Amino acid sequence: MLVFLDTEFNGFGGELISMALVCEDGREWYEVKQIPANVEPWVAENVIPKLHKEAIGHDAFKSSLHRFLKGIKGAEIVADWPSDLVHFFHEMLGADHSETLQFNCTVRLDTSLSYQSAEPHNALFDAAALAGAYSRKAA
Repeated sequence: MLVFLDTEFNGFGGELISMALVCEDGREWYEVKQIPANVEPWVAENVIPKLHKEAIGHDAFKSSLHRFLKGIKGAEIVADWPSDLVHFFHEMLGADHSETLQFNCTVRLDTSLSYQSAEPHNALFDAAALAGAYSRKAA
């Protein structure tokens, strides 16, 4: 199953702010983490106003993601930016091996996709637009 990933983060290499997964079967997951104390000006102007969801704590974010992923078998994660994958895999890690999510997937990074999001810099809208661009390219 193809699963399209997008994230928003606090500037290049910065902390994760939000993440979305859109599955080819229509299932979606979207959460917002606690907003960093010092938000980059561009992020404050272009990302924060478009989150449209209350932030949840780190543990709740990770638990929600893990519950969603446990319901997906045979996933191929598709992203258009390396940092999206870095944040995704980081959120799979637990405090130790016993708390780390065991999730089998393949990964496809396609930086050539071009798309128009209904609401740029909102991870859920961007992941949905990525899914549309990918299916158009594959057709």
